[in-house]
Amino acid sequence: MNEIELSVIVPVYNYENYLKTCIDSLIAQAFQEMEIVLVDDGSTDGSGRICDEYARCCQSIRVVHKENGGLISARIEGIENASGEWIGFVDSDDYVDANMYGSLLQAVREDKTDIGIGGYVYEGDMVGNVFHPAKATVLNSEQTLNEMFKGELFNWSLCDKVYKKEWLKKCLAEINLQNSYGEDTYINWRYISTAGGASYVPLYGYHYNIHHNSMVHKSFTVQKFQYFKIYCEILEDLIAKKKDALASSVTKVMTEMCLPIAYDALMERDKYANEIRDQIRRMDEYLFVTKTENAIEKSGHKGKYLVLHKDIKTIDEEIKRQESLIRDFISDGPFYVYGAGKIAEEVLSNMAKIGIAPEKIIVTGKPQRQKLNGIPIISLCEVIHEDMDKVFVLAMNASHTNEVLKKLENLKMIKYLDVGKYSANY
Repeated sequence: MNEIELSVIVPVYNYENYLKTCIDSLIAQAFQEMEIVLVDDGSTDGSGRICDEYARCCQSIRVVHKENGGLISARIEGIENASGEWIGFVDSDDYVDANMYGSLLQAVREDKTDIGIGGYVYEGDMVGNVFHPAKATVLNSEQTLNEMFKGELFNWSLCDKVYKKEWLKKCLAEINLQNSYGEDTYINWRYISTAGGASYVPLYGYHYNIHHNSMVHKSFTVQKFQYFKIYCEILEDLIAKKKDALASSVTKVMTEMCLPIAYDALMERDKYANEIRDQIRRMDEYLFVTKTENAIEKSGHKGKYLVLHKDIKTIDEEIKRQESLIRDFISDGPFYVYGAGKIAEEVLSNMAKIGIAPEKIIVTGKPQRQKLNGIPIISLCEVIHEDMDKVFVLAMNASHTNEVLKKLENLKMIKYLDVGKYSANY
């Protein structure tokens, strides 16, 4: 076997129906100085067996079996087991053209760049090239980032590119990603920001297979808010460095990506009201700062945006009512907050805005932590006789409130205010 120049890492998890097509396309590569690292991420179907069968027949294939840890952990495991100077990524339900890696490696060698970019096309439920190919060219770091976020030649996918292994390992060691939503964007941003340039080759030889199990088709999960957090971090960096044009491009992409996620989260508004409100408010700030208010119109999501703003107005009205009740009910004397969950956190935050705070936080059983927002948490059984005349601000959901009211009435503690029902998380 020739000296390994490129390691192509394939995270594998329960894609036995697509896996053979993927591996066959890699074996067929014209570029021979490469290895294929199949990382079986705890598959429960026949994917792991397929990997082992190929490894027995093909010297260039290595298999790593690990417990399920998600896409990021599988990619990192692959890098740790890679022998090549360069790294490529292929998802196990996709495939590549035979000349893709040879062309990319030739370009980065000749151009003396740190990343090779070839672009991709869609297959399956979506077919075709969504990009606008141009002539092969060399881009500096800022040009590469700008093109990545404009999305005309290519975008933030990890899978249509090749990276220097040592730089990629350093980049991954410096970031903390807990889920697989938005990691491609974040890793590319960190890598390209310090890279010495990119070779763009209009191959479009990566075939991205869109089907009902693809991540892009997954329904709303709270992890999808990770997209917005990543874009916020990127924008804060760009605004601080006064890279206005690039910040505008990122804001437009953020709007297109994150508005539908916030809108889908309305289906579970009781859980995610605060996240939705904070996301839309920060989005408005970035639209203003980067002078891209027209991005809402161009995103195609103006209707969703207006619905979200209407919902935020309702949430704000509930918060104002909560604050008003607290002001009217509580005198200058000390009081307690009953509850230490998400509603209590919201209530304490609203109290802080109007300059008041409870003496203690009360919970029914044994406290799971000592303090919340710097305020001591104690059990109801620790409340001494002299505290019986304190006002109790109830900050919990309906079922817990009814249970606690019975306990307070039994203890003759009858001064209470139920503000939980005005919470966005009630």
